[in-house]
Amino acid sequence: MGLDKTLSMCSPGLAASDPRQPREHYQQVSTSSGKDLEQALWVVATAIWMTATFNTQNLRGQSLLFRCLVTGFITTAPALTRYQQGRGIDPSRRELVGERSPHWHKQTPVTICEHCGMAVKGNQWTFRQHQQSKRCRRAQQGA
Repeated sequence: MGLDKTLSMCSPGLAASDPRQPREHYQQVSTSSGKDLEQALWVVATAIWMTATFNTQNLRGQSLLFRCLVTGFITTAPALTRYQQGRGIDPSRRELVGERSPHWHKQTPVTICEHCGMAVKGNQWTFRQHQQSKRCRRAQQGA
């Protein structure tokens, strides 16, 4: 094929400001043959595919929930590692609880208090406030 393929693209900022700009404000990118264009498109498609595959595989570990054996805090593995390291807890002190529900972002996290057995809704700061409550302190002193 001896045809010259041409790809039209906007100059940066022109089409975004006014799509009715005259045609001469567009720059033209030419390739000497269709093979160069096909190779460029293949490289872009491969990069997109690899990024999508990597992101999907990378998020697999984010769907499993683990519980800290010391505090009872439940979250994903990487977040639990940061949580435990920040408190000086051995990161191996964890157990697999289950898989995160598909609607996890619409739910409030719940942690069961080891001292009084109460289900505390909220994050670790809410749980910390609960541990300082009268109910939980009485249960701690009674145990």
